[in-house]
Amino acid sequence: MTAMTIDEDKGKRWSIIAIASFMLLIVGWTDALFGSLIEPLEEWYGYSERVISLAFLFFVAGSITSSYLSSICIQKIGVQYFIMSMTVLYCTGALIDAFRPPVFPAYVFGVYLLGVGTGSMQTSATVVLSHFEDGPLMSLIYANMALGSVLSPFVIGAFLQHDIDWRHNFWIIVGFSVLLIFFSWFVFRDFETHDTSKDDYTFREKLAVLLPSGKLWVGLLAETGLLVCMDSTTQWLAPYLNAHKGLSNGLPQYVLTSLWGGILLGRLSLAHVSAKIGKRRSSFGMYIIICALMAGLWKVEGIAGIVVLTLLIGFFFGPLMPNTLSSATECWPRELRNAATSIVMATSLFGSLLGPFCLSQAADATTLAIYPPVIIVECFITAIIVSFTYITKPKKTLEKGDLEESPRSLTSTEIGTEFNPSPKLKTSAAI
Repeated sequence: MTAMTIDEDKGKRWSIIAIASFMLLIVGWTDALFGSLIEPLEEWYGYSERVISLAFLFFVAGSITSSYLSSICIQKIGVQYFIMSMTVLYCTGALIDAFRPPVFPAYVFGVYLLGVGTGSMQTSATVVLSHFEDGPLMSLIYANMALGSVLSPFVIGAFLQHDIDWRHNFWIIVGFSVLLIFFSWFVFRDFETHDTSKDDYTFREKLAVLLPSGKLWVGLLAETGLLVCMDSTTQWLAPYLNAHKGLSNGLPQYVLTSLWGGILLGRLSLAHVSAKIGKRRSSFGMYIIICALMAGLWKVEGIAGIVVLTLLIGFFFGPLMPNTLSSATECWPRELRNAATSIVMATSLFGSLLGPFCLSQAADATTLAIYPPVIIVECFITAIIVSFTYITKPKKTLEKGDLEESPRSLTSTEIGTEFNPSPKLKTSAAI
């Protein structure tokens, strides 16, 4: 049977949107899992919070690994088998941790496999959604990721409140995995993100076009800056409120939930607004608003003011990730879009590692009171980077020999939807 694309099979659009939403829900659920399990894991393994939290670094490392491999694997084996194989690894990691391994390294290995799974899910969902070329769609579907991050802590809290063992949280993930494998078999059967009959170029040939382009690097820096800002905010908000705002007895965790609730509302409410006024312009404005709100959080002391400001910070953070991803990927023709998405998402994940880590080191050297001004500076710098991003639809077809004759970087306006690399690139070594 001939493989179908989004353009050729209109009836499949809703099923693709549904499974992409489910994948992002799983990603959000898993992302929020580890912070909520630190306390029971401390009791089980007998390690400090600092040691237990190192597992999250392996989770991010797994996400980076699968994100880098996603474009090559999708090109070689297709979307269907890539998602199914990575979900099997994700399920394996959940099973390892569901049996409550007696040694901490075994638990960490399970977390690494969970990262491999979520990285592949998020990259695959973003790759598929980028081919829809629908302004608000990316933001609306990404709301499911925030929904998962909101629901997961409540479920874990209910388990802990009723003395249900922490390992049962991983059985929920096993159930998610089984459902995703089942639906992926049917939804992605004979499906391709674009017309692969016109795309017989190797990943290395595509990199030769992508890597010299300033457009790719600006989008990558914008996404990295966003992850630095968001992950620094989410991971250190509760400790900051506990240490410097006098909140305790679970109140910082509830305030953190309001942040994720704001992200969910922002992605649902501002998706059409961002698409209408422009993603670059709206993203720049949102960063400036976040700076002002963070300054307010720095000074306010009352619990009501803290909750409202945190909710608003999440509200304006919400559309930034889908806006930035679509700006960084939709400017490329479809033959290059999968590779561009893989590079941007994988490399930008280093921001998730470096941002919170650098903030923790700075806080250890000084005090956690630096949290608000650091976030303000990070957001302002990222806003400047975002001001250089924009979406330009491909207009001109790349002619044979263009890459040989022109030493400068090619922009997206010079790369057409009919991607035709030069004969010199065509004969380069295949990956």
